[in-house]
Amino acid sequence: MADRQEFTFVVDGLELSERQKEQIGLAIQKAALNALTEVRADLETPVIIGHGSFKLNPEWRGLWLLNGRLGDEYGQKFQDAGFTAP
Repeated sequence: MADRQEFTFVVDGLELSERQKEQIGLAIQKAALNALTEVRADLETPVIIGHGSFKLNPEWRGLWLLNGRLGDEYGQKFQDAGFTAP
């Protein structure tokens, strides 16, 4: 299995409202997907999970891309649970 790659965006010393934080989180998600397209990442069976809500668990805040075996495994679990694409 390939190594995990993590990219972090940190804002320090700036007061932001909850709404601003959510908007930044969504913008970062879009930028991450654009970056994968720009570098022509070789994705096999990607599953993308993420949210920008600061009311949900912080460890899932942002964007997670599961590819290959993990994408297959979790994609099937989501299908089995009844999740479908919009």
